[in-house]
Amino acid sequence: MYTIEWQKRDLPHMHMLVWLMNKIRPDQIDSIMAAELSVKKEDPVLYEIIKKHMFHGPCEALNPNSPCMRNTKCTKKFPKLFQCQISTSDDGYPKYRRRSPEQGEQTATI
Repeated sequence: MYTIEWQKRDLPHMHMLVWLMNKIRPDQIDSIMAAELSVKKEDPVLYEIIKKHMFHGPCEALNPNSPCMRNTKCTKKFPKLFQCQISTSDDGYPKYRRRSPEQGEQTATI
């Protein structure tokens, strides 16, 4: 089951519910889900699309008048902390794996 929505940045995104024949284990989640850049050398087109459309900001000290700002804080909870694996936050939303450049993650200059 799925639904497709259009973001404010003109890109579609999908909410999907999938039933699996074989369950995945918690230690397998990071192999299929992440909030990281694609490797520029492996897929330069995807890298540029993500860089152009999927970055949040600038906000907070760099742009205190950004629409996401309320009471000097970003309402979208940026900047997000780096973490080595996916976890669940106190509010039930996922905290996706976001490795730092020191951990081998890709970077981009906006």
